[in-house]
Amino acid sequence: MRPHAPVSSTKMPYLALGYSLIEVLVALALLSILLTLAAPGMKQLITSNRSTAYGDELVRSFELARSTAIARRTKIEVCTLGNGNSCRSNTDADWRNWHKGWMVRATPGNEVLAVHGALGEGTAVTGSSGAVEFDASGGVSDSVPQQYWLRFTNCSRKEDRLIEVNASGRVSINATDCSIRG
Repeated sequence: MRPHAPVSSTKMPYLALGYSLIEVLVALALLSILLTLAAPGMKQLITSNRSTAYGDELVRSFELARSTAIARRTKIEVCTLGNGNSCRSNTDADWRNWHKGWMVRATPGNEVLAVHGALGEGTAVTGSSGAVEFDASGGVSDSVPQQYWLRFTNCSRKEDRLIEVNASGRVSINATDCSIRG
């Protein structure tokens, strides 16, 4: 290898370091175009993740109630949250609105096992009932299957969730298309 020849000040009056203003502006323009294209996909990803998380929280509450009912050999209820640590009355207009919060409690003695607060804005959870009671065998006390719809106001794909509790107390959750609303 030959050593580099020294740079003469007559050939190159100054050494350019960094980027020119034009290069920076072109890079910023490209970055803004890429961000504009990525933003809708990011919003949909966030909504989908929220839907999964909220659905899983309700499913976990039903599963907690069922397993506790079996372990304690007593009735455990999951119900929509009223004022304080009480369940909403079935005469309340919001009785079936689960997005305002819910609680898990032992029916005899009203021991509160878990409380879940309201879900985020733009989220609605409505159900066929405002309460589900699991008996000592883990089944639903009234033997009627229950359905709960988790919906988002800005739903664009399969972000809604259908949560079902069958008569034997088993809980399932499925992603549903936004156009299919129960």
